[in-house]
Amino acid sequence: MMLSGMLVGALSPKLQKIPLTTRYKTTLICLTLGLFLTYTDYLYLLGTAITVFCAILLGKWARKQVPDKYSSID
Repeated sequence: MMLSGMLVGALSPKLQKIPLTTRYKTTLICLTLGLFLTYTDYLYLLGTAITVFCAILLGKWARKQVPDKYSSID
């Protein structure tokens, strides 16, 4: 999980150049792939890592689109 967070921090500025709809579609497809990988015995950890990475990306992009000025949680 910590590795996913570090990857998001490193890749996020580069991914901001891609149009928003393309980012969301690609991330949701990868998220679905990660969820399917969690059903197999041998690829469970890889699926979990992909799912966590995509979830962090979606959360970061959603927070930038709709900032919540009343919340102190980041």
